[in-house]
Amino acid sequence: MAPEKSRNKQILLANAMLALGIAIIFLIVNNMKSFLDMAMLSASTITLFYFWWAYLFIAMKELGKNRIQDYLYDFFALILLLGLFYLTGSSLENKALLWLINYFVLFIAAILKNVFMKIGEKNKRKIRFLKKKIKIDIEASVFIAILIFIAISFKLELFAIWSIFLMEFLHMLWVGFVTKLYEKY
Repeated sequence: MAPEKSRNKQILLANAMLALGIAIIFLIVNNMKSFLDMAMLSASTITLFYFWWAYLFIAMKELGKNRIQDYLYDFFALILLLGLFYLTGSSLENKALLWLINYFVLFIAAILKNVFMKIGEKNKRKIRFLKKKIKIDIEASVFIAILIFIAISFKLELFAIWSIFLMEFLHMLWVGFVTKLYEKY
């Protein structure tokens, strides 16, 4: 597939993912009954925007290989991302813990996508970027695992979810405006 056509397809898919997420937000926002629901919706929303931003970056920098495995991964990631919103709007008794586990699996899947994109990549700048991104994400995954442990051990799910929101928000500010990590590559 020609690079321009491939890039346009990836951008279209990223925008479709964002539009679907926003539609779901409008469907569940009226059902928010607690601070926990608001925290879950806030963290789910910022995660949606971060994934959209990352997919646009991958498309613009032509990091994706457009293999069937990439599309299967993207479908799996979309299901997990939508799962965050589903759990937010659900009435399950342990939805916060399930939300945290779902988020962690989604985060690990994102790390694996970066690892797989690095395999076979020849461009040194792209390899350097992917190594840095993988390192940052592994460090963040340790933080997330600690938050999940705290949530399970001390029943502090609300704290863990707001911490994830704050981590995502500060990360976006850091890489977007301070280090300009995405612009360097």
